[in-house]
Amino acid sequence: MNQHFTPYQISGIAKLLTYKNSLTPEADENRLPFKAALRKIPGAFKKKQAQSFINIFCEHLLADTDYDALQQNPIQYHSLQQDIEKMPLDSILKTITFIIWTDRSVEGYFYAKMHDKTLFYLLSRLESVFLQLRF
Repeated sequence: MNQHFTPYQISGIAKLLTYKNSLTPEADENRLPFKAALRKIPGAFKKKQAQSFINIFCEHLLADTDYDALQQNPIQYHSLQQDIEKMPLDSILKTITFIIWTDRSVEGYFYAKMHDKTLFYLLSRLESVFLQLRF
């Protein structure tokens, strides 16, 4: 984290990390293909967790809509998980922003990204970067 993050934003990141395990699919839902996950209606608990996560992300001013570069860069490693493991903090926040904003036009996108574990991998990387920083 650079000096351009406020204590309020740092607090928001800490709050987001508490959602890492609650935004993962149930064991029996792990095998859903992406298109099936788009159509799956999450349970009330998952809806509340997701909405709370999105609220914290936006209220703590972590959204970064400058994600054009992310869309132009192909996966550099063998998997999305490996790519995420190398992401810098700004790319993590841009990717989460992209997922949230895309869900507004493609209903179910956020939940599909829960099911394919993208959000779990992003939050795991965020946690790793966050813990390495000195404030």
